[in-house]
Amino acid sequence: MSDCQVAKNDISGLTAEKLMKLDKKQLSGFLETMCCLLDKYAMPELNKTVSELDQLRENDFRYQVDRLKREKISDQETIIDLQSKLIDSKNEQLKSVKTTIQTEMKSWANVVEKSGAIAEKKIATAIEKLSVPKDDRSKNLIVFGVEEEQVEAVEQRVIEILAHLDEKPRIRECSRVGTPKQGATRPIRFTLSSSDLAYQILRKAAQLRSVDGCKNIYISPDRTFEQILARRTLVEELKKKRGAEPEKLHLIRNFKIISMTPDVCKV
Repeated sequence: MSDCQVAKNDISGLTAEKLMKLDKKQLSGFLETMCCLLDKYAMPELNKTVSELDQLRENDFRYQVDRLKREKISDQETIIDLQSKLIDSKNEQLKSVKTTIQTEMKSWANVVEKSGAIAEKKIATAIEKLSVPKDDRSKNLIVFGVEEEQVEAVEQRVIEILAHLDEKPRIRECSRVGTPKQGATRPIRFTLSSSDLAYQILRKAAQLRSVDGCKNIYISPDRTFEQILARRTLVEELKKKRGAEPEKLHLIRNFKIISMTPDVCKV
């Protein structure tokens, strides 16, 4: 049997009253017995308890560390998610701004283009107004004596007439003048590219009198109503001049009557 077991048996019946009556030697033995018992039974349990507490502390520390790590990771993920959303929001804003700028630029480009076209058209119109007199008829010619038909190609008939004069100009406009009347033949007005070309055709117009089918056709400038009245007056005066001075040649030039002697005409 061990000493601690013997000592345990020795103090098993010890009471407080007996303890008070112990002498120094007996008390010393009692204390030794108690220490032996503590070492034998209490210390292992105490060490076990301390070890368990240490393990608990260590486990709790690891848990806390793991928890903090998880929280940190979660916070980082939250921050990353917020940053991603912020970046997406900025991208959308940039895209919206870019679209707005492109739309505005396109709108301004259209406005500038339209303004430029309008300005160009206005300038061209202004130049044309400055360079071309109002009611300019210098490019127009009138053809008289061409019989009307119910269905006719007026421009083609004018082209055929001009071909007898060895002229093949580009005709811009061509149509009958006035309202159709029974028994009356309306003249034909046509427009050329230049007044010089019109004058050139007028100089050759007298040749039509020697062309079969064109002897009753003549070409004249496109005169205003006032010019027609003035010419009628000049024609009446021309007839009188020819009757009064038959030895001279009388002509109408630039709305004036010009009289020349035969010797001047030869020159």
